[in-house]
Amino acid sequence: MPIDFGKLSSSKSAKRPTDPIELFQSLMGNIRDPNINDLWLAQGDALREWHSKRTCEDLAIVLNTGAGKTLVGLLAAQSIVNETNEHVLYVCSSIQLVEQTVAKATGYGLEVTTYLRSEYSNTLYQRCLAPCITTYQAIFNGKSRFLKDKPKAIIFDDAHTSEHLLRDSFTLCIKREKFPRLFSQIVELFRNYHCQVSRAVGYEETNKNQDPNKHWFVPPFALYEQYNELQRYLLSAKLNETRDTLFSWEYLKDRIDLCTIFISGKEVSITPPIVPINDLPYFKKGIRRLYLSATLAASDKFLRTFGKIPDLIAPETRAGECERLILIPSLNKQCKNDVKVAKEIIADKKALILVPSYRRENEWLDVVTKQEADDVTDKIENFKNSKSPDKLLLVSRYDGVDLPGDTCRVMVIDQLPSSLNPLERYLWEQLNLVKILRSAIASRVVQGFGRISRGMSDYGVVILTDRKLKDWLLEPSNKAALPPFLRRQLELGIELSEQEDSLDNLVDSASQCLNRDPGWTQHYRKYMAQSNSHDKPTTDQEALEIAQIEVEFGNFLWLRKYQEAAKSLEQSLERTFTISDKTGAWHLLWLGYCYQRLGNNNEAFQAYQRAHNIESNIPPIHIPGLSDSDQQLPPQVVAVARYLHQGGAQMRREMPKGFDSALAALDGTAKSAPTEAALCALGRYLGLTATRPDKEFSTGPDVLWDTPGGPALNLEVKSEKKTSSFYQKDELGQLRDHIQWVRDRSESSEIYSAFVGPLLPPSPSANPDSEIMVIELSEFKTIAERLRGALQDICTQALPTALPQVVFDVFKQRDLLWPDLYQRINKHKLRNITGV
Repeated sequence: MPIDFGKLSSSKSAKRPTDPIELFQSLMGNIRDPNINDLWLAQGDALREWHSKRTCEDLAIVLNTGAGKTLVGLLAAQSIVNETNEHVLYVCSSIQLVEQTVAKATGYGLEVTTYLRSEYSNTLYQRCLAPCITTYQAIFNGKSRFLKDKPKAIIFDDAHTSEHLLRDSFTLCIKREKFPRLFSQIVELFRNYHCQVSRAVGYEETNKNQDPNKHWFVPPFALYEQYNELQRYLLSAKLNETRDTLFSWEYLKDRIDLCTIFISGKEVSITPPIVPINDLPYFKKGIRRLYLSATLAASDKFLRTFGKIPDLIAPETRAGECERLILIPSLNKQCKNDVKVAKEIIADKKALILVPSYRRENEWLDVVTKQEADDVTDKIENFKNSKSPDKLLLVSRYDGVDLPGDTCRVMVIDQLPSSLNPLERYLWEQLNLVKILRSAIASRVVQGFGRISRGMSDYGVVILTDRKLKDWLLEPSNKAALPPFLRRQLELGIELSEQEDSLDNLVDSASQCLNRDPGWTQHYRKYMAQSNSHDKPTTDQEALEIAQIEVEFGNFLWLRKYQEAAKSLEQSLERTFTISDKTGAWHLLWLGYCYQRLGNNNEAFQAYQRAHNIESNIPPIHIPGLSDSDQQLPPQVVAVARYLHQGGAQMRREMPKGFDSALAALDGTAKSAPTEAALCALGRYLGLTATRPDKEFSTGPDVLWDTPGGPALNLEVKSEKKTSSFYQKDELGQLRDHIQWVRDRSESSEIYSAFVGPLLPPSPSANPDSEIMVIELSEFKTIAERLRGALQDICTQALPTALPQVVFDVFKQRDLLWPDLYQRINKHKLRNITGV
């Protein structure tokens, strides 16, 4: 049969437009999407600015969800292909989104190639005639074909969602079900360490109960001690022959000793402390990178994800600003169970439910529609096409799901999306590193809100449940990280949720929104027009500093440049501690590991012990002289014995280094901040868990002393008060709020509270509780002097094997054991102080 040559396309070698606007105009005869008549104003502005900067290696275009960023990205991709005649990748976060992007490209009249399941859909990419659309997983794996054939440019779609995808690529998961022998070997390998530091019972319980929610962090020194044996186990398991582990194993196999290890009852997770993004060829010089984002992601998050901060293109636009009714049932005084209220609201409505963990999904199984499909993509498609009030539950899917218009108008965001992997969970739940994770959480919150909305004509109801999510959103520094439009909607939702007279009204308000009740729509428009929340999301400069330090450290560590890695942490350590004590402790742990790899064992031990003393959830290093029987002594005593032993003070028979300088501000001549730091240091030298919550979280007491089993001491520092002053009513209110803050976060059953300052009466309008005390700063100076004498005696008298018992005996003799120490402090009930 003769060939019909008329079916063949025209020559591909003709001159092709590189100006993206001209390129779009050249497509006008081929556009199939009836909704595309011309570029929107913001799309045109973004493309023109990108074109003027197109040779820059790192650019980011920020456009709201529904504002047409896919068309912008595809035009930029084809423009670079036309300009360079080289390979260009367009990367999406899931296969579903690849397919959606291809459908849009076809509608725009653009030809593309896809790379899915190890196959190209056509030869256009290989011939440098069109971009290739693929997934993050396809390029970020140790066996990726794109690692060798470096592209000329990469367009990262939904760049704000990619952080956890990159982390997943560098994470080796040893699942108990898949690798039972290897899993058991690793659990057994680190059992002895947990026995040595008196954590054997909890560790064994997690394994025995196969608890997937409790993760045990193996510190780097414990990993390094067992590194050769661990490597032997991993090699024997032939991880390079199993698809689940093949790709991450390729990245990690020669650098397991540079990773963190977390062990739960279901899996072992191995991942580097910082993803070494700059080690990948995609981020070397000579490659252009364009990041497409629906949120104005914070600089520190961009830096952590991509190892650099791009130039920003963010045209002004209202496209994508959909109408939302946000309900927070727990803010209503009548609400006893916000999940129950949420279930009542969605009972007769089609709804999406987002939860951060499989542990939490059990809370919603009674309302979720059972589906035959096992694949998440199939479940989403079935839900899209459903006409009944189905409920779709998704775990940790804050991106890659689009349910616009009538496909879904109601959503529940349940719990704070604070931890999508074991390392992140540890940093958030155990170390409370709020600065490090704030921008990542803000981005996920914004992503979550965007799942059921696309354009300005769209509308829907979003219900927020769980106390931690509510508290996070109420915190001004967190709310400031959200886009202004969402911030205004949130303010309206807070006001509405608080002021409704009954829960029935709250439930009815959702129906009013969905039924387009004029009362709701008019009030919404009026409120949004009058709101003054127009400020752009703020950049946390301190968080950015920490991100820069960690990215530099992570890259040096990955290259085994231990000297440079140590230097990057050393030079900034003092500054890091001024920003966040807990972050400083985390950095100390890794600084200690760099020292250890350099052979500086004394410095390493000091760093390890100091890290544990500052933050007790950083695992301690085992002390040979501390036997299991010694572990029955009070935790305070064990902590003191550890820092004296590891710091070398006991062996040198001298005071711990820095003791006097750390406590100098207790003499009463310093400002409040140095005084707070000195009180915190005194608590740590006493062997207590001492923190500065107000500095760390922007809420909570100035100084908190705590210890396992309690009690806790909540201190508000007012040492600068003048003798003619009072303790004011608002200061009392703040102290009461901080008592509740401690109660919510401490395991201590009893909480002591006191002002640290001069003996002044309460103001006439104040009504202090009988348990609120005032302690003069000189009392703490006296404690410091007693402690100094005690430590001198211990260091000059004790042998290593007797150290814990000597600490106990001397502390008991000098009345330094907690909580007896507090009982002996000279303190005064505020309500009984009547004059100066």
